[in-house]
Amino acid sequence: MRGSSSGAPRRRRSVYERMRAMLRDWDALFAEMGAQASGRTTRARVRYARTAARFRPRWQRAERELDELGRAAIGERQRRSPELERTLAELRELFSNARIE
Repeated sequence: MRGSSSGAPRRRRSVYERMRAMLRDWDALFAEMGAQASGRTTRARVRYARTAARFRPRWQRAERELDELGRAAIGERQRRSPELERTLAELRELFSNARIE
């Protein structure tokens, strides 16, 4: 098998697992941004606080939607996926616009 150190077949990660990992990574990155902001100017801390106020509710909504997606039947998952994708797109945009000065 190419690209594998063992003979065991690799299992492809599900959409749910990838989205769960993405949320976990974004939460860690956001916490890191907070730590960076704490040592910066008042302006940077205020900007971080405003961004955090927008981030946290969206992140919590994405967590709820992802939990519901994980419990849903296959047909229901297909119906719920676009809603979760929109929420994740909002978080992605928030991250791309968040800069610590």
